Amino acid sequence: MTTIKRIEQKHNQKRKSRFIIWVILALVILLSIRAQAAPKTEIDVQQYTILTVSAGDTIWELAEDVNRLYYQNQLDLHDLVKHIREVNHLNSVVIREGQTLKVATNFEE
Repeated sequence: MTTIKRIEQKHNQKRKSRFIIWVILALVILLSIRAQAAPKTEIDVQQYTILTVSAGDTIWELAEDVNRLYYQNQLDLHDLVKHIREVNHLNSVVIREGQTLKVATNFEE
């Protein structure tokens, strides 16, 4: 093999190596961007408890209980009631006996 061919082979090997490195680098960058841009699901962000409505319960009383039990009375009750309504797709604050409600136990305002 001539010197020129050996030099060409080395040059081609370096080009292939650089190309592979660039491809790997591009994939790593794309995957990290995708991981950062991916929205977190509700399950990733929050943990829930299920409450069953008893006779005479109101959504406000349930919110007060949840606030006391899980949040040491740190949350605004209006925000907590709004959250309960949104998570459970309620059109109003009216709840019925036997109804089950999903409530976040790590709700962030």
